[in-house]
Amino acid sequence: MGVVFEAVKSLLPTGRLRLRGDGGAITGGMADAVDALKTTARGKTSYNGIPYVKPDYPDNLAGAFYFNDAWVPTPSPPGGATIIDNVAGKLAVSSIGGGSTFQVFGPIGGLYVKMRVAVRIPGPGSVTLKSYNGITETIIGTASGTENNAFFTVEGYLPSDSILVSAYLGSTGYIIYDWVYVGDGTYLTPSLQGGIIGESWPGTAVDTLPAWHETMGIAYDPSARSTAEAQTMLAAMESGRGGNTLANLQAQLDKEFGGRVVVSEAYITGVTGFAVTGLARCGLSSSIIYSLGYTVSGTVYSSTEAARVGAILARYAPAHLEPNSILTDLSATSIALLGLARTGIARTGKAS
Repeated sequence: MGVVFEAVKSLLPTGRLRLRGDGGAITGGMADAVDALKTTARGKTSYNGIPYVKPDYPDNLAGAFYFNDAWVPTPSPPGGATIIDNVAGKLAVSSIGGGSTFQVFGPIGGLYVKMRVAVRIPGPGSVTLKSYNGITETIIGTASGTENNAFFTVEGYLPSDSILVSAYLGSTGYIIYDWVYVGDGTYLTPSLQGGIIGESWPGTAVDTLPAWHETMGIAYDPSARSTAEAQTMLAAMESGRGGNTLANLQAQLDKEFGGRVVVSEAYITGVTGFAVTGLARCGLSSSIIYSLGYTVSGTVYSSTEAARVGAILARYAPAHLEPNSILTDLSATSIALLGLARTGIARTGKAS
């Protein structure tokens, strides 16, 4: 962690860096840190030999289903598209009416797709990735260039039943492919951005997005939202207060107490009774269960640990639920004093 601390500290203004808890993750100025790491700030591109930024595409080609950046031999274009140029490792494909310009076939369900492209049409253009399962098409990613011939990346995750991914041009014109990657998204090259810094915050994490979803108590479905949308959602949950789930609260308690402190839903039952007058019964009996609170149970070993539980609740607990603590603090002991009972002496005879 010291490597990360020093690397980021060297790129941020004084006082912009804050470590959370035991330093397991960096908050405060995180966006500035990542932006700085994506440039050659102060002329640096690495720290202790570790690059700041990941390679452009996942470079563990053993995990690639398809990868092409040389375009030799020239691939066959889909119907309606025409290869117009293949020079210096760039493939130019024309499209009439905004059709498909490139396709990858195969059992590719659940894989990650990323490509670096540029478009040349009258004005900036967009590229859309669509998956196909044999019946329907699904959009998995869209991106646009800022101007003609400006390269950009478009990416997305394929649904589990995908057998084809296609790249569509937004309108009539042609698209220039620099490289195309379809695979499991794994890297060989370590980097501070991806290996440590980027993955330590949900707003920039990529490889650990499934784990961040699990930590927050959210189901991970890459087909439901883009990487950027998932990062924004998780970062808002991590930095917000009071809007989290009990699953996220439990995950935070587990980090600190290893299962010794447990939260569970508590229910309140509202009952409308019935009155009996003679033989006539008035009213109906009903029961409604409301989840209005939660119970915190388990064992702590000191008042300091009890205070730590309170701090985690203040930070991560759902604000709409009321807590009920039945924690056992083993350090809280009491001493019972047994006094001595004196029985007096009864004197008879003279009064004195």
